[in-house]
Amino acid sequence: MAQAFRSRTIQTMVPGSPPIHDGLLVTDSSTIQAVGPYKDLKKSFSGPFHDLGEQVMVPGLINAHTHLELSHLHEKTTPGQGFETWVRSLLHNDLKGVDSKTLHRVRAELSETGTAGIGDISGHVPTTMFEHHRDGPLQARLFLEHIGFSRHHHSQLKWPSGLNPDHHDWLSAAGHALYSTHPSTLQVIKTWCTQNGRPFSMHLAEHAGEMELLTTGRGPFAEMLKGSLLPADFVPPGISPVAYADQLGLLDEKTLTVHCVFLNKNDMQTLQERKATVCLCPRSNAYINVGQAPAEQLFTTGVPICLGTDSLASNTDVNLWFEAQALLSSWSIPLALNDLLSFLTLNPARVLGLDHTLGTLEPGKRDSFTTVPASVLEMTGPSTTAETAP
Repeated sequence: MAQAFRSRTIQTMVPGSPPIHDGLLVTDSSTIQAVGPYKDLKKSFSGPFHDLGEQVMVPGLINAHTHLELSHLHEKTTPGQGFETWVRSLLHNDLKGVDSKTLHRVRAELSETGTAGIGDISGHVPTTMFEHHRDGPLQARLFLEHIGFSRHHHSQLKWPSGLNPDHHDWLSAAGHALYSTHPSTLQVIKTWCTQNGRPFSMHLAEHAGEMELLTTGRGPFAEMLKGSLLPADFVPPGISPVAYADQLGLLDEKTLTVHCVFLNKNDMQTLQERKATVCLCPRSNAYINVGQAPAEQLFTTGVPICLGTDSLASNTDVNLWFEAQALLSSWSIPLALNDLLSFLTLNPARVLGLDHTLGTLEPGKRDSFTTVPASVLEMTGPSTTAETAP
């Protein structure tokens, strides 16, 4: 049934389009039929009408990086004491113990806080997560994560029973990290993603231990991994994580690099030149206490940015607006609202391959929208897109 929603301002996020003041969005059968000024559309619509008042309507948000399979570990890990301590506390838990009730609760929280799409990682219970997303209301990109430092001797990826990426184009593949997934496996995954037109994701430059391990092969993190995940004779590449990922051919416009806390100027330039997207998870980084990503420098360098909440094993909730506030609190000058919204809509829609249904408010897209909390509006600057007169 057709419905219409009136709002003080509609930020469609269609590139080059200014905000619509006193706008109207018309939907039918879960699809946007029209969006424009209220005065132009009101006479052509006669169905149910909803007035959102003094709100700024925006496209439904996209949480670019999560591990919903770890949702049962909320408040069961050690915060604030660094990555090694957090990992040890994580591994003391049953990583496969997520239950249906928990997943439905978290999914409800995502929807209630404006999230319409999600980039979800699963390496422990992929079949469970596939079934959860297949029947769920969120538009999902589910990544099958590969972890392990044994060499990949085959050119094809193995998928769990019931997961067929040829039949379900919302499935993709991911590596865990440069220190936890063998480089040959990462290359096989990336090649498969490229050949099948799917996005590729991996954690990158997340913490100081990773930096030390890859550049020198030494440090507490290296000692923790050697002889277990890493072979005892591991030889470090001797370069930064970004430089190593680039050397392996993992970075391009369909690559989503997650965290990117430890970057130098050359790393940021490499990411920009390869058109790779960076997903920032500021509250997860703060929870673990690994540092703060150079978000402003990434933005000014021209690196596409998106936001993710990461898992409930390293965060308090999955509210993407809270993630946005955490990011804004570190910005030296107010970030323009439409720039912030690009981190939450356009950019993740593009890199996750969800832009055929999400990312903008325009005819033919899903009727997924939300409104910007006043607390977020207060932290942002004026739009950088020319506005039409009210």
